[in-house]
Formats: sequence, C-alpha cells, structure tokens
Amino acid sequence: MNAVLKLIMFTLIGFAIVRGLYLNIASNLTFNAPWTVGEWLINYAGGFVRRGAPGELIYRISVPSGISPWCLAVVMSFICWGGLAILLTKFCSSRFRLAFIFSPFVLLAPLMGEYLVRKDCLNLFILCASLLISSRRSMGKASFVLRVLAVNILGVLASLSHETYLFYFLPSHLVVMYGSAGADGILASRLFKKIPQLLLLFCPVVVTTFFCVYHHGSPAVSHEIYQSWLNLSTMFPSSYPIHAQGAIDAIGWSASQGFDYTNKPILYQLANGFIWRPLALIITVWILGAIASSDFAIKENDLQFARCVRLIFTLIIFSMVPVFVIGHDYGRWLFMAVVATIFSASVFTYYDDRATATLSPAHLSLSNPGFYSLYRAGFSLAPFFFGIPPYWNSWNLAWSAQNSLTGYLLNVIAGSVGIRFMALYLPLLIVAYIIALRANLFVKI
Repeated sequence: MNAVLKLIMFTLIGFAIVRGLYLNIASNLTFNAPWTVGEWLINYAGGFVRRGAPGELIYRISVPSGISPWCLAVVMSFICWGGLAILLTKFCSSRFRLAFIFSPFVLLAPLMGEYLVRKDCLNLFILCASLLISSRRSMGKASFVLRVLAVNILGVLASLSHETYLFYFLPSHLVVMYGSAGADGILASRLFKKIPQLLLLFCPVVVTTFFCVYHHGSPAVSHEIYQSWLNLSTMFPSSYPIHAQGAIDAIGWSASQGFDYTNKPILYQLANGFIWRPLALIITVWILGAIASSDFAIKENDLQFARCVRLIFTLIIFSMVPVFVIGHDYGRWLFMAVVATIFSASVFTYYDDRATATLSPAHLSLSNPGFYSLYRAGFSLAPFFFGIPPYWNSWNLAWSAQNSLTGYLLNVIAGSVGIRFMALYLPLLIVAYIIALRANLFVKI
C-alpha cells in the first residue's frame, strides 16, 4: 500500500510541476503581470531605490543587445528555481524526505502559487550559497575573513534585490555559524549572545538593507522607472501599459497607501464570513512548523534533528515578523522561512552529525496514542490536502485547499466538468483520512 501512495504522490508532484511551469509562463506572457515581471523591472532610472539592482542589470543587457526584458526576467526566474531545487536536493535529501522537499510547502510553492517569476528564488539561492560558504567545514582551509567577505558580498547583492533578505539571512547564519564554530552547550541559551558578533560581521548587509528601506521610492521615481521601459515596449510580448502598475507603481506608494492595500483586507475582513486572517496565519505557521519537524518531513524519525528544525523555524519566523506586518504575501514569506529553515538545519548537521546533540528546545510530547494516531494521519495527508496560498488579502479555506497537491488536480477536474471544487474535495478528504487512520498509512518517501 505504501508503494501505491508513493506512486500517487509522485504522480501528483509531476502533474504539479508540469502544470505549474506552464501556468507561470502563460500568466506572464504580458507586461500586465505587474507583480511578477514588473518586480524584476524595477531599476535605477529615477535614482537609487530599493529592489532596483536586478532591473538595472536587465536594462543594461536589453538596451545594447535587444534581448527582451520579459525574456530575461522569466529565464532568470526559472534558472534560480532550478538552482534552488538542485541545492535543496543535494544538501537536504539526506535529512529530509523528497516528498517534503518537492511538496507545496517547499519547491512546489512558487509553481502552484504562480509567483515563480519573482525574486524569491534568486534570494533563496543566494542564501543557500552563503550558508554553504559560512560553514567552516564546507570551505576547508579558506580563511574566516574570506568567507565573511564572500557572504557579505552575496548578502549586499541580495538586499539590493529585495530588502526582506536580511530577516531570514541573520537567523540562518546565526545557527550555521554557531554549528560551524563547534561550540558546546545548549544552542538556545547561546544564540542571543552571538547576535552582536553576527551583526558586526555582517554589518554591510544590515546597512545596505536599511539604506534600501530609507530609499523606498516615490511617485516620481516610479514614473521614471515606467518611462525607462517605454522605449523597449516593443520587446514585450503584449502591449505596454499606459501607466505604472503593480510592483513599479508600489515603489511610489506612501505608508498609508501601503497599509490600505496590504493590511486592511487582512485585519478588517473575515474569510469565509467567520475566520480572522491573522488567526488563520498563526494556526498555519504552527501547522507548518509541526509538519517540517514531523516524521513525514524528516528521515529516520530523528528526534534530535526534529528539535533542531523546530527551533530554527521558530527563530526565522520571529525574525520575519516585520515582513509579515508590511506585506500580505504570507504564502511567499512562509515559503522563504521553510526553505531557510531546512537548508540551515541541513548545513548545520551536514558535516557533523554531533551538532544536533547541542540542541535541546522543548519538544512536543504526544503521550496519548489515540491522539498521536490522529496527529500522524493528519501530517501524512497534509501535502495532499493542505496548501498555502501566496496572497492572503483574499485568503479563504477553498483557496488553501486548491493549493494542495490533490486540490491542484481537483481544481482542473471541477472546472472541466462544471462541479463545485469543494463538492469534490471534502468527500475525498474525509475518505482519505479515514483510510489513513484505520490502515495506519503514513507516507515516507
């Protein structure tokens, strides 16, 4: 039976990859995909501004070469996702199951959420590379100064791409550099003592981030960026918009405009008529942290490593609180947090398994066998029936279900035969849960 479940899971994963790649191309065949392609096109035409480095590079390549800016943005996004997939598979598959790595919570998230053509994978790829560099054992005899210099250079580049990088960069390196130093004792009790040293080592990344936040943009800068691409509008696969839109337009927003767009729908509107979205986010974070540290995600039921994962995930989530406050792209932020968590945990223990022996945060105790069966059955079905939509201004239960592996397929079937999605989803969920519970089926791939 487990072989059948593996076949079903990899079939659904394959379907999600193929359909996700297709939709991420089809939905970005126009400049009027303003929050995806548009984000890549923010440049320095109106002066220095946050998130402008990749767009400036694309502009400098497109003008003399005649290569379409749209094409460069899409190709770079796909390359970064592919590179990230290679790094996660190589360095995380010894600790985490492939079913989790290629789940809607990790690599499938930008595909199924249709935000692959954004800079998230670029910055996460840079993060993974810098974590490998900052681990002493990964660099052999390379000097500490050279490693810090390389990590700072990569961090500055990532911060110039998107200022959110700092918020998962710092906790990730706090853990990896602690492990690389071979320190003894309890990790949780020593992390805070290392923060001043970490901030000093990576002050160029910190300063660059605050510099980018200070130069957040203005309507005039937004207009100049829009005008800079006007002469290249024939290179786009569809008509150029008549005014700045999406990410380019948002560069010129005031704080009140940003609050109205990002936080009002979250704070003052109930999903499905009764769910307060911030509460739904808190529950989702707990579920995601539990899944990432469960035996569905982790190989060999390694309790010490599970504790490691849970602690790192908690650190990164708390560090990213400002990101959650200023933007409602909660699915994207959680994707970043999960990738940073599993790669940090893997690098931390990749070269020395004894590193986990220094970790001892509180571990969830499930002494009730009946409750534990319900708990494990839920985790086994999580990637099949639970997903995380990228944008929570319009979050609801149905959208969360549609971003799961099963929901992703059922949504196509429901649209084809004219049946309501939830009419297919709910009965299948109930039947699958009962079967998993009675047959003690827990997917381990």
